Amino acid sequence: TLTTSFPLPDGTLLGGLSEVARDLREVEFLFPIPESQNPRIDVVPPPEVRFDVRRGYLKGFIDLVFEHNGRVYFADWKSDSLHAFGGESLRDHVTSHYETQAWLYSLATLKMFGIHDSASFDDRFGGYMYAFLRGIDGTPGRGFYVHRPEFAEIQAYERKLEETKETDKTHRVE
Repeated sequence: TLTTSFPLPDGTLLGGLSEVARDLREVEFLFPIPESQNPRIDVVPPPEVRFDVRRGYLKGFIDLVFEHNGRVYFADWKSDSLHAFGGESLRDHVTSHYETQAWLYSLATLKMFGIHDSASFDDRFGGYMYAFLRGIDGTPGRGFYVHRPEFAEIQAYERKLEETKETDKTHRVE
């Protein structure tokens, strides 16, 4: 897994995770559930701001955060058994099983690295990668799903979380 090549969301072929400049493993995040009275991702809060937390916090652990060519990415390991480990099959599987996780981890990564606008997003956030361990056999790209959402999509997801009522169904993300 660490030496198998895979394409980054911008199309650059990375020779494996062993080639990244820096990485952090099991990165914990904790931030308030978005609420209308608190600053959104596109606002740099002043140091003295105190969040008014009414609905609780989002907490999790990102398997791997790494940097390559000045951009930060996150990665998550998966052990799912699938009939195919490439292209549309992985995209459909991630969309149906891990979409909430991808949005939350994207939001958490932006918050951790102080990415608050489109310009810094374009310069500093590369996207994410799901590595399906059962599908990685040394063939470049096989078993890897990579994606880079747009900044506006992450902003929209944050607004969706803000608008979610306490009585709405909640999801546990691992």
